[in-house]
Amino acid sequence: MRLSALVLTVCLPAAAAADEWFVIVSYVDHPPFEWADAALDRARYLDTALAPCGYSAWSDFVGKFDGFNPNGRGTVFIADAVPNLSKSQAEHVLGQVRPCVPDAYIKRGRYFGE
Repeated sequence: MRLSALVLTVCLPAAAAADEWFVIVSYVDHPPFEWADAALDRARYLDTALAPCGYSAWSDFVGKFDGFNPNGRGTVFIADAVPNLSKSQAEHVLGQVRPCVPDAYIKRGRYFGE
């Protein structure tokens, strides 16, 4: 194994091993990696909105996702589904979520987590 490949293997978190697809249902704008009370209000709203579709929302800071451009957005809300969705699985979840959150969409990225 080349040294550069070894360094990448050792330094990257395990969660970053592969791209996955997410069903984005909302954002809250605030400074990166800082808590905003508006995120809690938005989470409550989204859980109520998604319930008839059989989903809830989970959230984390946008900066914990590779491939997501924060553009001033501090928190991203994602439809809670099976982790590591393929594109076709994400499209299926999107079809189920859209009646409850019409502007939901899918996005590919990597989640680094805690």
